[in-house]
This record gives sequence, structure tokens and C-alpha cells, in this order.
Amino acid sequence: MILELKWDKDANTAIRQIKEKASPKAIETYTGKILLVGINYDKQSRKHSCLIETFAIST
Repeated sequence: MILELKWDKDANTAIRQIKEKASPKAIETYTGKILLVGINYDKQSRKHSCLIETFAIST
């Protein structure tokens, strides 16, 4: 699982950042599925949002 936390952004931004950064490359020797989890906290509404995607690493 790769987790990205955001503050006053959105959960989609967190997932996009995981994909754009080298995070999945750090575990490229792993074969299988990895969960990408993006969590955002909205300061004004005091609510959390979460987005979970499956990321498959193939060899």
C-alpha cells in the first residue's frame, strides 16, 4: 500500500501525485497489485475524503 495525505487539496490530487512521483518505482521488484490510497483533510469543512485505487505492477 502507498499512502499520500493532503491538506486542503483533494484525494484525486493525492493519487495523481503517487502516480507522478517515483513511489511505485521504489517497489518495482514486487509483482502483483498495490493499493494506492489518497486521503485529504478539508480544513474548512473538517471532513476527510479518501480514494483507493489498485495499481498492478507487471514484469
